Amino acid sequence: MSDIHLNKKIERKYDSSWGYKRTILGFDSLKQVEVVEIIMQRGQKTRKHYHSAVTEMFYVISGAITIRVESDNIYLTKGDFLIVPPNKKHQIEADEDGTMIVAIKTPGDEKDRIFLEE
Repeated sequence: MSDIHLNKKIERKYDSSWGYKRTILGFDSLKQVEVVEIIMQRGQKTRKHYHSAVTEMFYVISGAITIRVESDNIYLTKGDFLIVPPNKKHQIEADEDGTMIVAIKTPGDEKDRIFLEE
C-alpha cells in the first residue's frame, strides 16, 4: 500500500482575511493534492488571483457562487463542478448565505497563489 495515501480530516480551521471560513480537509505527504472546505456568506469573495502550476477544482456542496475566470462569469449551484487550469485569473463570490464549496488543488502547493491588484 505504499502508493496509496490516506489522509484523515485535518480540521485546520481559520478565518480568511476576506471574511469567509476555510478548513483544510486533506493534504497528502507528497503534496500531490490539497482539499479545502470554504464557507461563505452572500457577497463575500476571494481576492482575484491565479496559480502558476496548480490546477484548482471547485465542487459546490450547498448554496451558489459566481466564479470569474478571466473575463467569463460562471454561475455554479449545488452539485456543480468546475476545473480552473494554471495561469487562469479567477475570483469566487458567494451568491447565497451559507454557501459551502470544496476546492481541490493539484499539486497541493499552498504557496502557489499570485494575487492581482484590485
